[in-house]
Amino acid sequence: DAERAETVIARDDEIDVCYHETQSELRARMRSGETGASASHLLFAAHYLERIGDHCANACERVRFLATGRAAHE
Repeated sequence: DAERAETVIARDDEIDVCYHETQSELRARMRSGETGASASHLLFAAHYLERIGDHCANACERVRFLATGRAAHE
């Protein structure tokens, strides 16, 4: 479904923003010594979730191409 694929592609930017906000917050907490290992683990989890979002967007770009013949840069 090309329409749903477009929705997922567009929402990838939201995931990126959430990741960068989370990353900044967790790094600040780690620097302050407030939380150590747990913040580090959360940072890794956030990174992996962001990468999952990227993979989903890539798959949806392929679906869009198959459905419409439009590439990502068009």
